[in-house]
Amino acid sequence: MEFERREKEQFRRRFLAINAVSFALVLLFGGSAGYLYLYGKSDARRISDAIRSLNEKQAREATEDIGADVRDKLLQSTYFVIIRDSVGREMVAGAASPVAPHTLATTARTAQMGQKLDPGAKMLVRAPGPQARSFEVVEAREHPGYDAFERFIAQDPTYAAVARQCAECLHQARAYNVGILRVDGATPLSPILDIARREDLLELRAGLPIALAAYPMENIAGGNVQALWATPTFGRGVITGITDMFSLPAPPTRRRSIRNNVPAGRGGGPIVGANGRLLAIADVPLTSAVRAPNLSTTSYAERADLLLDLISGVADSTVDSERVYWSKQIENLKQGFDFIVPEILNALRPNREDTPLLLSQQKFPLAAADQVRVMDNTGRQVLRRQKHHAIRLLAETHYAIIAYAEGGAPLELYLMAGGKIAEKDDRQGIWYPNTSYTSAHDTEADVFVLGEDADVTYNLLYYVWKPPAS
Repeated sequence: MEFERREKEQFRRRFLAINAVSFALVLLFGGSAGYLYLYGKSDARRISDAIRSLNEKQAREATEDIGADVRDKLLQSTYFVIIRDSVGREMVAGAASPVAPHTLATTARTAQMGQKLDPGAKMLVRAPGPQARSFEVVEAREHPGYDAFERFIAQDPTYAAVARQCAECLHQARAYNVGILRVDGATPLSPILDIARREDLLELRAGLPIALAAYPMENIAGGNVQALWATPTFGRGVITGITDMFSLPAPPTRRRSIRNNVPAGRGGGPIVGANGRLLAIADVPLTSAVRAPNLSTTSYAERADLLLDLISGVADSTVDSERVYWSKQIENLKQGFDFIVPEILNALRPNREDTPLLLSQQKFPLAAADQVRVMDNTGRQVLRRQKHHAIRLLAETHYAIIAYAEGGAPLELYLMAGGKIAEKDDRQGIWYPNTSYTSAHDTEADVFVLGEDADVTYNLLYYVWKPPAS
């Protein structure tokens, strides 16, 4: 594995050089508290100078693995992606980098923004620097696995039920977030980043040095002028881990999710190795369209062989085999329905010894024919969809009612008895509203399931509680 050997040798030299200086400083600091006390400020200044010298030495050594030529090319090849509306206003869409004379690599999310432009709007890529040229994007394409994986995950959330403190961590899994942009014009893009060879990408390991150029703008002074004169920032670090899209161990061909310790900016920035070849595209994980932060300052990226598949045209033919892999990886995990429904029943259980008995489970659609007008919290009338279910309740019987939407679509649940709302679950954003009810006498009741104005399929489950045998 020649690629990994070269990278590790560079790190070995750096480590030895830094630690030689560190050892000398340790000798200088021997008995440091007494030394400063006895000999005063001049000697304290010597120690301060030694510390500064060490910091400068570390900074110099830290650049050996990423050479100046690689840094300069990386910064020059990090373009700014903007969307200009019909009246000339511009907004940020991410970063991209040339990988061919008229093709740039970016994220799937940025590519999709280029496919959904408002009338009169344009997507442009702008080279860094004050005299930089802008190029209009004429085609934007994302990896087909991006949406396919999102749909797979959205069918029903996946839970690591054995993880007591993080039972739903895998709900945020995202993958295949790479795309390409093609620009028009006779002038070729430059400089071009060569994508690393597949065999080198398969050898990527934790600890290898990387560099990233990006456009961080969140709470960054001057971020609002980046659209005028794009100025990327340079960051260096190491790969901290490589897994599959579920954050699980996998064979090398499936380890495409790269974790690192370099801030990713807006996403789409190129990540290169010591030889300057493109290793990955920086990603910014989102949860409900909000950036997902973490305390370990871990950033994420997608390995560049996904780009090779997309550019060569073979990506479409790989989705079916990828889907088989997804299903296999979650076999030992729990789908949301199998995990959430038992948790709900445990919470609704009237007595610890009681066991739930399923009376009925049916699927129902919320279709266009179920459309209704309702009043929202602000007093406005809005379109929703609602389904009515009649139910007969027996006296002194404990019931549990659960509506569970496919695809995580938000629902609300209302139980009406005696002409008024007896119980309800109208929490915002949940796809599994539930309630329990015990009637004092036999009665007819009505269950209403309310959802957004969109096609939704849900399961409606009725349970009664069976006390233990006496």
